[in-house]
This record gives sequence, structure tokens and C-alpha cells, in this order.
Amino acid sequence: MAAITLVVGSIASLNIASDIASNAARWHDEQATLACAQEAFHKKFYADLSRKAFERRMATKLEAVKTGEVTLTHVNLKELGCSEWSERVPVLTIFTAKPPGEFSWTVELWSTYALYVVYALAVSLAVYGIVCAIGWVIGAFAAS
Repeated sequence: MAAITLVVGSIASLNIASDIASNAARWHDEQATLACAQEAFHKKFYADLSRKAFERRMATKLEAVKTGEVTLTHVNLKELGCSEWSERVPVLTIFTAKPPGEFSWTVELWSTYALYVVYALAVSLAVYGIVCAIGWVIGAFAAS
């Protein structure tokens, strides 16, 4: 029973790890697209400002947006050159995004898989212990 639990847990762990890695890759790609949109805004509308001055100006404008003093429209990422598809995103979402770091799908997959296999192994050992305990109890009754 413990071996079956370990095999099923390992297969389920691979499926879960694959989903988690895919979601992390999707999030990374979204953040990279939003960082591209930030850079496109900087180059298109504020090319004369340094990056720090641009970030300060955007921070002051975003405060007005957050408080509701100013309303902004959605921006088409395809028009900015940051996406192949026509996708409209709020300006607030673009400027609150952080540029993503390096991402490796295989590292994400295998590190998550290793963690879930350890969980499956712990459950398998628990099942093994319970089955052995039941066997000892039944053996004690049968011997008496």
C-alpha cells in the first residue's frame, strides 16, 4: 500500500509541479510585457527625461490615479510594441508592475517536484507505519 501511495504521489507531484511551473512562467511573461510597456512609455512620451526622473514623474501621477483625482484609460500593448496580441491593460497595472528576474522553467519544475515528492514520501511512510501497526495489533490478537 505504501508503494502504491508513493507511485501515485510521485505522478501527482509531477502534475502539480508542471502546473506551478507553467503558472510561474505565465506570471514572468506578463511582468516582462508590463516592464516592456513601461519602457515604451518612457521612450515614446518622456524620452527627454532620465529613467529616475521618469519614475518620479510616474509615481506622482499614479498617486493622483489611486486617489481618484485622475482617471486613465487602458493601453493597447500591441500598439506599444510589447505584445503580439491586442490586449488592453490599465495604465495603473503597467506602472505598478516590477520587472521580473531570471526565470528557468526546468529549475522551477524540478525544485517544486522535489518538494512534492518529499511530501509523497512522508505520506507513504505514514501509510506504511499505519499498516505495520495494524498488523502488529492483529498479530497480537491472533497469538492470544
